[in-house]
Amino acid sequence: MFVGHSITTGSDRACGVLIQTTVDGDAGSPTYVTASFGSSNLNHDNTGNRYASVSCNHIFDVTSTSTHKFRLGIDTPSGTTYSQNAANQNRSNITFFRLGDT
Repeated sequence: MFVGHSITTGSDRACGVLIQTTVDGDAGSPTYVTASFGSSNLNHDNTGNRYASVSCNHIFDVTSTSTHKFRLGIDTPSGTTYSQNAANQNRSNITFFRLGDT
């Protein structure tokens, strides 16, 4: 499960988070596909910034840690939105659950 907390000072009105996976992670140029995507509107506050917390989930059957990889991303219309975190708060995070052997 990936939760991305986003902030923008630009004109973006929406943002998304995504989980991408590959099963050829040991290749020179692995091929990633979007396995899960979530989106939300950005809420305006009194400072002119816009914020959102968005989540997405994916169950990934990892049979080899040398080939099965993932990466996370924030998707925005104009690129003025970015992930936000703080030293004493868990704003953007990922949670792993091991379901068992396959």
